[in-house]
Amino acid sequence: MAKATVTALASTLSMSLADVNAIDRYYDDIVYERSLLLANTTTAAATAGTAVYALGALATELLALFFDGAYLFPTMLKELEAAAGPGWRDATGTPTHWLTEEETENNFRVWPTPDVAGTLRLVYGEYRADVPTWLEPAIAWDILAREFQRDSDHRDPAFAAACAFMAQRYYVAVI
Repeated sequence: MAKATVTALASTLSMSLADVNAIDRYYDDIVYERSLLLANTTTAAATAGTAVYALGALATELLALFFDGAYLFPTMLKELEAAAGPGWRDATGTPTHWLTEEETENNFRVWPTPDVAGTLRLVYGEYRADVPTWLEPAIAWDILAREFQRDSDHRDPAFAAACAFMAQRYYVAVI
């Protein structure tokens, strides 16, 4: 119900000047962009000999990863190749790093490949169509900032700036 509540609030605050279709699109964009504010955590079994794991359908970005309670450092492919050489994928042991496998596949890789089974603790940003109630006012102000900044018959940069300020104040207050 959050989407209906937020879009109705944005429409009311705009005195019905805002475009209904634009408000709807802005809501979806903002909720996706702000998904890092909606972090979640889960555990997964790490299998000996398996390096690549799926993040999950609702996850937007892996924020932190732990293997048996030890923090794994995020790394980039080039850094790993430079540090461990061309055979880096063949290394086994206790994982110390992780990297995003492919941007479009939502997979991540631990390195080195675990040589024993363990537990992965994932902390990730999560996309939710319905946001928590405490986040609704911030999103409504964020929508209005975008709506009144775009070229339209009701464009008002000063009001857009005020809305952006209010959105930011809400985000800071609730996070």
